[in-house]
Parts: sequence; C-alpha cells; structure tokens
Amino acid sequence: MSANGRRPNARRAPARTGASAQRRIVVAAAGLFIERPTVLPGRAERSDLPGIGVVIDRDEARKYRATAAERPHLRTADGAFTNG
Repeated sequence: MSANGRRPNARRAPARTGASAQRRIVVAAAGLFIERPTVLPGRAERSDLPGIGVVIDRDEARKYRATAAERPHLRTADGAFTNG
C-alpha cells in the first residue's frame, strides 16, 4: 500500500486492462490482415503503406460484424428507475 492507502499500480489498472483487451482482439483477428507492420523486439517498423500501415481483408472482416445487444431497461413498469 502507498501513503494514500491505494495499491501503487491502481492508477495504471484501466490502461493495462485496455491493453490486454486490445491484445486479445488483435490475436483473435490475426487472420484478417493482408499487410501489417513488421514487429521487432521492442518496436514496430514503419510501413510505407498509407495510414497506420495495416491492410485488412474486408471480406473476411465482414464475417465478424458486431451486432447490437438489447440495451438494459432502466425503468420498471411504473416508471421508477432501476439498476438492471
């Protein structure tokens, strides 16, 4: 614990969670890439491709379209708020 009573890495937790989630998404979508940057230990080589240097297979990507889930109903039948 630090002087403020928190764990020392508590402020970094959201960034770590986001990075972990992004890594899982990228690994799962690895088959979608036609062109991507060359990754070396500690860095990624710059590409001559436009944008961020990534080209995806759009036909393959269409197989993984996101679908909207039903949003939670935050009111009861009498109009009162509820938390789900």
